[in-house]
Amino acid sequence: MIPLRNTVLKVITLVIAGATLSVPAVCGKNSTVEKYKSEAKYYCKQLEHKKAVDVLTKALLLAPNDVELLEQRSDAYGQIFIMDKAEADLTRAISINPQNAGYYRHRARLYFRDGKLQKAVADYDAAVKLDPNDVAPYRDRGRIHEQLGNGKKAIEDFQKFITSGGNDNNGEVLQKLGDLYLKDGQTQRALETFNRMIKYVPDLSGGYYGRARVYEKLGKFDLAKSDKQKGKELDLAF
Repeated sequence: MIPLRNTVLKVITLVIAGATLSVPAVCGKNSTVEKYKSEAKYYCKQLEHKKAVDVLTKALLLAPNDVELLEQRSDAYGQIFIMDKAEADLTRAISINPQNAGYYRHRARLYFRDGKLQKAVADYDAAVKLDPNDVAPYRDRGRIHEQLGNGKKAIEDFQKFITSGGNDNNGEVLQKLGDLYLKDGQTQRALETFNRMIKYVPDLSGGYYGRARVYEKLGKFDLAKSDKQKGKELDLAF
């Protein structure tokens, strides 16, 4: 009869040996995945996005739940306009890590490019809830609301972008906000917004054209004419 002590020692030795043998396999798999990630980044820099997709697909066979790989491949698919697969990869990443606001923002941008505006809004809603300190979704969601004709919601989002830590002198947002105020009949707010735009981004003609429309609403046609002329001068300068 084999002594119990020897049996236990043999079992321990086999377990340790098995574990030791498994380490190189895991390390080899990880190093291969990392190599594929690096190759994909290189191909993307060379604008060879199809090659990046192929490499990342190989990597995902080894690590199907690697969300970094999924986001990389989604981006590569998006670059070659295979939108359904780009969206599917982000959906998979979200199912693995539903608390990552970045995945919702990324998928929202894909939906926007794909013309799926309501889905994009829903993803920006989720991103804002998960990361209320990130103000960029307010601006991006505001753009979509503007396209959908939801003027009041667009105004609300652009206001939040400006007051919640975004670039409060962002020329694009100020111009859109001024236009929306004017369309909504908020003439004084429109005037204040275009004045601010002219003060902080004086090289953009949109501020002068916008203020000219406000002056026309107010019956100040001489001031409107002057602003239109200034806008034309800026356009010619560029």
